[in-house]
Amino acid sequence: MSFVYLKVEKNEKELSSLKSSLIKFGLRPNDWVIRPKTENIFRIENAETPEFYFEGVTKKNFGQKVWKRIYLRNI
Repeated sequence: MSFVYLKVEKNEKELSSLKSSLIKFGLRPNDWVIRPKTENIFRIENAETPEFYFEGVTKKNFGQKVWKRIYLRNI
């Protein structure tokens, strides 16, 4: 297995975990698409209306990325 493959797999798992945890903020995970902006900042777009989005900041918690804050950016 190559390093690149492992990194991609880890990133996919992190995004999946972050997406699932949107429910803690009252958002239905299947309604949203998460796009990385930086290592710790993500754009959370509505799947049907990408102009409606949040911006999320993550932190490491026991080695796993979790949401620190989510801000509404555009309706």
